[in-house]
Amino acid sequence: FGPSAVAPENGSLYELSTKDVVLTGIKKAEDDNRIVIRLAEIAGETKEVTLRLPKAILGAQRLDILERALEGANKPTIEGDKIRLTVKPYEIITLGCEL
Repeated sequence: FGPSAVAPENGSLYELSTKDVVLTGIKKAEDDNRIVIRLAEIAGETKEVTLRLPKAILGAQRLDILERALEGANKPTIEGDKIRLTVKPYEIITLGCEL
């Protein structure tokens, strides 16, 4: 760093509303510009969870492990930079998010 280096802004890449759901992975999608996020419920209980990202979310859908849309899956609710969804006991969820 040189004399013009600036400290990064405070904050985090994401925030989850419960400690019983953890983010296990985040990456760029293989076939498009979406961000793929994987969540896992670890307490064995159905949870309503809110995931906050650092930017507004333009769209989100549930995907399978191969990043294909899950037909008939409950759609997450999007509100600005937050995604709300229900997670079943020990469920692993993959989300494709457009930012």
